[in-house]
Amino acid sequence: IDEADVIYKNQGFDNIEINGIDIDYVSDDVSKCDLVYGVSESLLEEIENNANHRLKLMLSSNSNVEILNTFDEDNISLIDNIEIVANENTTSSILIKYQTEEDLKYYHNGLIRVHANNNAKVNVTIVNFLNGKSSNFLSIENDIQDNANVNYIIVDFGGKNSITNYYSNNFR
Repeated sequence: IDEADVIYKNQGFDNIEINGIDIDYVSDDVSKCDLVYGVSESLLEEIENNANHRLKLMLSSNSNVEILNTFDEDNISLIDNIEIVANENTTSSILIKYQTEEDLKYYHNGLIRVHANNNAKVNVTIVNFLNGKSSNFLSIENDIQDNANVNYIIVDFGGKNSITNYYSNNFR
């Protein structure tokens, strides 16, 4: 990947819409991102030090959540850190969507961590509709407790560069 494709403009990103049923707690107090794996050490460091969007979802009942991230001329660079905690005996569906409105060069570097407690079922769908000039880097890590399930559907239609790394820790 050309170094020019990973340079971002460090600015805020405020074109994020969160919709959901039975979201018990939303916060920006995410845990430190000590991952076993990720897209790269430097990209994970960037998330830890420069994230312009941090989101923690605490789900203690059955939940459906949609997170819509829309890139435009005022929202060029998104460095997001998303943590999802599903409590015991819950079933949750989360849709995370990245889309562009204009034909500009955009940058996304993200981390999604799911903590599925005993008997939790979490379905995560990630949809990348970034344009062909953009870069998309995504690190995914899961902590899965007894009898829990975490399922992903990744629909990756966009980006000049799009790299996803996935890792699960099973505590069974």
